[in-house]
Amino acid sequence: MPLSYFIEKPFTNWTRPAPNIIRSVLLHLDYAAPLDRIRDKAAELMAQSQVARGTVANVQVTNTSPQGIEVRILINADSATNASSLCAERARN
Repeated sequence: MPLSYFIEKPFTNWTRPAPNIIRSVLLHLDYAAPLDRIRDKAAELMAQSQVARGTVANVQVTNTSPQGIEVRILINADSATNASSLCAERARN
């Protein structure tokens, strides 16, 4: 698009000055999985991470099936690269 389009027509800039990127790690677990311990461990692993200063945003059951539950761990980081690295790091642990 020509630059004149943006000059003549108003638009909203959705750029965030301080990005807070959120990613998820999915776990497929048995119904007997100790969710409180999973929350504690997720927070501990995030605190120990050397990739970024991320925090655990949420740990919740997002789906159920006859075989078990799906648990989603939401994490946030200061950049998309660090968020992806954190997800890969968490998946290994």
